[in-house]
Amino acid sequence: MLRTIGDAHAYIMALPKKRALRAHWQHAWRLLLQQASAAALTRQVQVALFMDGKLDAGAFEHMSSAWQAAAIASAYTTKV
Repeated sequence: MLRTIGDAHAYIMALPKKRALRAHWQHAWRLLLQQASAAALTRQVQVALFMDGKLDAGAFEHMSSAWQAAAIASAYTTKV
């Protein structure tokens, strides 16, 4: 379970290269580097985990549908 920004950093650093190069993880990495808010990083890590099939769909459903759409769109429109 990821509880801190440090946990998220360690998780992202340990990702296999193929997963780390996916747009949703690249976006999470940029948020870390930019020292974005914990809320923004948390949302992006949740999206990335969901996109990789590592987050329970029930947990993802708790997010508003508008936020889900925006988060998924940003994962695919962000330039790598």
